[in-house]
Amino acid sequence: MSQFKRDQVQDMYYLSPMQEGMLFHTLHHQEKGFYVEQMDMNVKGSLRYDLLEKSMNIIVERYDIFRTVFLHEKVKRPVQVVLKNRPFQLDVVDIQGLSESEQLERIDRFKKKDQLRGFDLSKDLLMRASVFQTGPSSYRWIWSYHHILLDGWCFGLVVQELFAIYHALLHDIHYRLEPVKPYKEYIQWLEKQDKRASLEYWTQSLAGFEGQSTFKEQRKKTNEHELGEIEWAMSKEETAALSELALQQNATLSSALQSAWSILLSRYQRSNDVLFGTVVSGRPADLAGVDRMVGLFINVIPRRIQLTDQMTFRSLLSETQQQSLAAEPHQYIPIYDIQAKAGQQQLIDHIVVFENVPAAKKDEQESLLGFTVEDMNVYEKSNYDLNLLASPGERLQLKLAFN
Repeated sequence: MSQFKRDQVQDMYYLSPMQEGMLFHTLHHQEKGFYVEQMDMNVKGSLRYDLLEKSMNIIVERYDIFRTVFLHEKVKRPVQVVLKNRPFQLDVVDIQGLSESEQLERIDRFKKKDQLRGFDLSKDLLMRASVFQTGPSSYRWIWSYHHILLDGWCFGLVVQELFAIYHALLHDIHYRLEPVKPYKEYIQWLEKQDKRASLEYWTQSLAGFEGQSTFKEQRKKTNEHELGEIEWAMSKEETAALSELALQQNATLSSALQSAWSILLSRYQRSNDVLFGTVVSGRPADLAGVDRMVGLFINVIPRRIQLTDQMTFRSLLSETQQQSLAAEPHQYIPIYDIQAKAGQQQLIDHIVVFENVPAAKKDEQESLLGFTVEDMNVYEKSNYDLNLLASPGERLQLKLAFN
């Protein structure tokens, strides 16, 4: 703990399973910018830098996770160390003097550099933000953080609170936020879980799985990772029909998506026994106040689906939903422990993610904040060769992010 004096440290505890996985991949591929989450927002109106910086500092003071670093050297097991103080600085760049094409090029260059720069998990403040002023009332706000800090659900909460604080500072009024539930309580809860029973569950679920031809085998023998993306949306009618079908089978839209994916996978793999990773929210219902905690809760668990010739889509959907419910008590186990127990080196090479994130309402922003966030682009890069990401709404948005 050389870089910190003991009196700077507020707390210290272990990592969640997903945090350990991200730490491992980040350390092994530092040059690749894995798990850098970069939000690029178009802002219109009047943005006050001083208040934005102050609001972000209040958020950093409020939540331990933003003052946390991750230590892995000279310790038996990695730990996260919460520091008492971590001042946050907003980087402001005025590029109003450049032409529109020069502005876009400048921002694009900055974004790529920022993605690859990554973070030093053992000493950096693991979040940074820059605002480029592009005109008298237009800005690009680039906000990056390491995914080891928080998941999408938490990011939604943080943005809502950030705007509430900014609004109060702007109008010089008092703000009241709900008391914080420390992330530490979740880590303590995790430490008490019966790991043996869960590993037993996964061993049985994966028994007899023969393995499958993977995306890894299909690409050239290289460890390069270049990100490609394809996005599209289902029509309103298709989305409504799929939701209705799921409802009839007492299943979620997420299970419907997984069922459709398993059929596709089975045809490409020419196998009736398929396996992929799914991302679970990881928030235990029996932990008081967990929905207000900010940290990394998500976890990746295997989803094995065995198809039969007699199966209808409805029966497959029911089966998938049943499996989700059965796996729930066992979803807090690190994927590498499940792999080790199953005797497989790499069980999962792609994941299916159903993203449910609280959103801020646009019309309220303008009147309360003096600016609106017109659109937001999210960049993220995981260590998997393929991610299928779905965001619910009137039209189900789908994205394939692939190596």
